Amino acid sequence: MGSYRVCVCFTRKFRVVEAGPPPDVKGAFKEYSEGGTHMTVEQLRRFLAEAQGEGRPSLSDAERIVEQILQKRHHIAKFTRKTLTLEDFHHYLFSPDLNPAMGSQLSSDCSDAPIIKALHRGVRVIELDIWPNSAKDDVDVLHGRTLTTPVALITCLKSIKEHAFSTSPYAVVITLEDHLTPDLQAKVAQMITETFGEMLFCPESECLTKLPSPEEMKHRIIISTKPPKEYLEAKRSEDKPKDSQKEKDSDDDVWGEEPSKLTAAQENDDKSDSEGSDHNQDTEDFGDFDQKVHPSRAYKSLIAIHAGKPKGGLKEALEVENEKVRRLSLSEQALEKAAESHGMDVVRFTQQNILRVYPKGTRFNSSNYKPLIGWLHGAQMVAFNMQGYGRSLWLMHGMFRSNGGCGYVKKPDFLMDNDPHNQVFDPKAKLGVKKTLKVKVYMGDGWHLDFKQTDFDLYSPPDFYTRVGIAGAPADETMKRTKKKEDNWTPVWNEEFTFPLTVPELALLRIEVHEYDMSEKDDFAGQTCLPVSELRAGIRTVPLCDRKGVQFSSVKLLMRLRTAEPPEDVKVLFQGYSENGTMSIDHLLRLCFGIDYFGQELSDAKPRTLTSRVKLIKCLQVIKDYAFYSSDYPVVITFEDHLTPHLQAKVAQESDQGDDHLDEDLQNEAPEYRRLIAIHAVKLKGRLENVLAGDSNKVLRLSLGEQELQDAATTYGTHIVRFTQRNLLRVYPKGTRVVSSNYNPLVGWMHGAQMVALNMQGYDKNLWRMQGMFRANGGCGYVKKPGILLNDDPHGKVFDPSETTPIKTVLKVKLYMGEGWQSDFRHNHFDRFSPPDFYAKLSITGVPADSVKKKSRPIDDEWIPAWNEEFEFPLTVPELALLRIEVRDYDTTGTQVLAGQTCLPVSELRTGIRSIPLHDRKGEKYKSVKLLMSFNFD
Repeated sequence: MGSYRVCVCFTRKFRVVEAGPPPDVKGAFKEYSEGGTHMTVEQLRRFLAEAQGEGRPSLSDAERIVEQILQKRHHIAKFTRKTLTLEDFHHYLFSPDLNPAMGSQLSSDCSDAPIIKALHRGVRVIELDIWPNSAKDDVDVLHGRTLTTPVALITCLKSIKEHAFSTSPYAVVITLEDHLTPDLQAKVAQMITETFGEMLFCPESECLTKLPSPEEMKHRIIISTKPPKEYLEAKRSEDKPKDSQKEKDSDDDVWGEEPSKLTAAQENDDKSDSEGSDHNQDTEDFGDFDQKVHPSRAYKSLIAIHAGKPKGGLKEALEVENEKVRRLSLSEQALEKAAESHGMDVVRFTQQNILRVYPKGTRFNSSNYKPLIGWLHGAQMVAFNMQGYGRSLWLMHGMFRSNGGCGYVKKPDFLMDNDPHNQVFDPKAKLGVKKTLKVKVYMGDGWHLDFKQTDFDLYSPPDFYTRVGIAGAPADETMKRTKKKEDNWTPVWNEEFTFPLTVPELALLRIEVHEYDMSEKDDFAGQTCLPVSELRAGIRTVPLCDRKGVQFSSVKLLMRLRTAEPPEDVKVLFQGYSENGTMSIDHLLRLCFGIDYFGQELSDAKPRTLTSRVKLIKCLQVIKDYAFYSSDYPVVITFEDHLTPHLQAKVAQESDQGDDHLDEDLQNEAPEYRRLIAIHAVKLKGRLENVLAGDSNKVLRLSLGEQELQDAATTYGTHIVRFTQRNLLRVYPKGTRVVSSNYNPLVGWMHGAQMVALNMQGYDKNLWRMQGMFRANGGCGYVKKPGILLNDDPHGKVFDPSETTPIKTVLKVKLYMGEGWQSDFRHNHFDRFSPPDFYAKLSITGVPADSVKKKSRPIDDEWIPAWNEEFEFPLTVPELALLRIEVRDYDTTGTQVLAGQTCLPVSELRTGIRSIPLHDRKGEKYKSVKLLMSFNFD
């Protein structure tokens, strides 16, 4: 229900009505269910094969779809039937994840979702608890003391390989909790070796003598576990899953207990997590292993970081061994005990070795513990239950926002270095204040966009207040709060808080917003956690996140962050660019435009824009780190070169050797530069037709401005096509596009141009066309050029883009309905007084003969429009055609507001009824907005 004020006297109310299945969906269901009320698995398989063109789907494929739909729609009830109702069938067709318009749904490989999700969040350590399967001939991954369903180890390994570096190029460490026989250990070694190949890091010696730097280990997989030992049948009874829960974690509210209260002293000392437990403790006797007894020597050779602790007590376990790096695991409770009695020993151990802390085994509800105890003592691996959420997990999110979110955070120097008396840092010592952080909370905004008007209070706007505090060393931890602001969606607090910090290197700024409720528990309204060491001083916008750590679309705070006194460098800079203690606008402009990022004067620079310079070596390093982040295919670097031969030689060496120093002998600098050039660019000198003739002995690259190409296409269209059959053509925007606008890329594509450069920082319809073209071929960044542009006809002639050719096919598009705007937009986004009047624009972008635009009728006052209109598009060159789709809100008085768009390559459209997700202006996919459409070709 949405309320829209028309005047002072009354409001109009509109109920969001869920639209039923379109007639075509009803017809397909009736046909394939043979007039029944339920569709069986076999009937669905037939529908997939005949109506949807899915090839030869098996019964198991259809059964998997039925199970997914029933679990998604009827997750509360336990269903024994394996059939679909009409509503279930409609839901399947209208689900982008189950019924996409592009790619293959039935043949996609399954992957281990929790591992993939963790890797995409930047997690760099994955633990696999490996056990023999029921037949004792293979290896499964499961939590040994829970009732979880096992997953094949090979599935997990393949998921890790595929997604390990999707977010960060830094090493992924796999820790194995091993409950295997020697024969299965040997099998695991083979799996790991075959899966990761050269990605796997194997130390030259039996174990590491010192820890390598993260920079050295980019794009590598590191294995850490206990060395092989006898598989004891006697342990089987204690390794069996236990279904009893001895202890229940505190979960007083939905966002979790305060981290400062999460100590083992408040919890029962569960015996399964004590130091005497074998599980997860890595207790190990490091002896030699006899190959006759242990056939898993290959398994042992893969272990880069040996886990385990020598026989004896905790004091012996924390002893540092020279020339040997090992990993010690302690439960959260064992760490608290160790910190109390051996705190400095723990810190010294972590200077050379790795300490891993893990949650106690009774956290069945995926709750977490306070991570600061581990970090304060130098622990590198503080393991979390990533599938849960709460304040402790928010602290982890905050800590690993440091260093660009790459998954590795540099340990503070005070934890790595000894004092002049060779003493390590004492976490329990009383320290003086190093820094004072002052935080002022001005105001908040965005809740009215991301929440429903009744989410917080049924009868009035919310009463927001903010909690601001520090998580870190015990002396620094505190939490303060603003006063509440009643009945206001955009609260203004203007309150300042001061936080003295003794260990600012490990301090995290905690921010939470809640809605005050006098009768019930206060409602959660957003949170974030930021590392103090990386805070930028000044007035800043601080976006807030939900309970799971996902950033809201609009909710944010305006805050000022500053230390008690400006640093000396800031004082010096201010004095140099001010007069009599004040900085005028002229002084500020001189400060901003007189110095580049590296402190070099720009008075002698001759840039064509006001952009600041960046070191070439930094750009090259960034390209190296992220070149294959989204695709495995080659990256081409084109140089616009304005250098002397001396600097060309330096570029050659930086490209070839990274950060190595330049040799003094530069007599052959130009040849060194030329040696790296794989594709030679040719300058346009003389007549264009002479350049387009090419060179039979070379592959050349020609660059033309958008206007040059437009003019050349009129006279030399077929010459350009023939040139691009063997050579590369690059098209670039004209220099006057200072607002980052773009030109129509189809002119270049239809003439065979391989590199059609666009201004990626802007957004417009031409950029949407580029995004549509490169959705083809799995979005890998390379699209196969159509045969018509590569091959001559029987008469030896090339394709002529200016000629009209016969129609090859007719694309029939039926637009059924749309949905999701009420979830992704606020209720008055399109119209202040009524629901939106949506209409759709469908068009073909391609060769001139195929380009056409059509539109549906507007559906008045409806959040879920049902158009049921069909459109036909005759295509002469379908290989180059793009289907553009836009939805807008009709307005008789003003601009038609965009409500979503997408662009799809016609060559990859799947026939049948499909769900089409829509995107915003920038090409970002909406969470919920989608269309239901069908595609057919005649």
